Amino acid sequence: MFCFRPPKKGGKKGAPTPKAAAAPAKAAPAKAAPAKAAPSKLAAATSSAGVPENILKKEQRDAKLLKHLSDARAAAKTARAEARKVAAANATKYAAEYATADKALVDAKRDAKKAGNFYVDAQAKIAFVVRTRG
Repeated sequence: MFCFRPPKKGGKKGAPTPKAAAAPAKAAPAKAAPAKAAPSKLAAATSSAGVPENILKKEQRDAKLLKHLSDARAAAKTARAEARKVAAANATKYAAEYATADKALVDAKRDAKKAGNFYVDAQAKIAFVVRTRG
C-alpha cells in the first residue's frame, strides 16, 4: 500500500517554521479563567481549540470502533469460557459412560467364567453394499 507523506517544512531539525518565525511571541494572559466554569466544558474547549475538525471526527470514530472491538472481544471471551465449561461437562459425562461400559464388559466376562462359559465380545456390524449402474 502506498502512503504519501508531504515533505517536512523547515530544512533543518529544530528550525522554526515560517509561520512560527513570522508570528510574534504571545504574552501570558492577564486574566485567569473564571473559577465557576465546569471542568468538563473547560477541558473540551481547550482540547478542541486548535485541533482541526477532521482530526476530532477521526478520534471520535476511533474511540467508537475501539469500544465496539473491546465489547466484541469481551463477548467472545465469555462465549469461549462457556464453551470450555460445556466441553468439560461433556468430557466427564463421556468418561463416566466409557467407564460403565468397560465395567459391564469385565462383569460379563467374570459371570461367563464363573458359569463355565466363554464370553465373546460383540463384533462390529458390517453391511456390504454393492451398487450396480445401469
